Amino acid sequence: MKPVFVLLVCVPLLVSAKSLLGAEQPCWDELRSIEGVSRPGLFRPECDRLGRYMPQQCHGSACFCVDPSGAKLFADHENQVGQYTTHIGSSAQQSCRCARQEFEHRQSGRVGVSVSCDEKGDFHPIQCLGSGCHCVHPLTGEKLPGENLEGHIGAYAELEARCQPAAAEAVAQ
Repeated sequence: MKPVFVLLVCVPLLVSAKSLLGAEQPCWDELRSIEGVSRPGLFRPECDRLGRYMPQQCHGSACFCVDPSGAKLFADHENQVGQYTTHIGSSAQQSCRCARQEFEHRQSGRVGVSVSCDEKGDFHPIQCLGSGCHCVHPLTGEKLPGENLEGHIGAYAELEARCQPAAAEAVAQ
């Protein structure tokens, strides 16, 4: 009876656990491939608990944003073109959440949904949807509480003057 139980219960559990983890863990695969290698300048990726690449990767003196498979993310809109990057000394102020969200929107093909990222891949302090804009936390993208921190896109410059100090204060906390 025990062998039948093992086959009927345990094997399906193992199969479903593997599908929950996903068949691919590209970051773990890369780490395994360099296990035991000690070479100056060797890139060692940071992995999440599912074996995917963390949004921010650092190598040498630079930190940059990557997609879940480890490919570097680039901005490609009219006001900004290039890689989302920052100096390693500023890495604590880089979350790459906006760059990842932008990547996910592009991958999904959703039209009309966008985020505005800064040069590091974090959220620009002002996010707009339609004609309404509001101030957000640059690292999380969460709407900042407070008076006068939202407005019409026509008053963008005035809102920006209020959002910049509020965003800087939110990051400092």
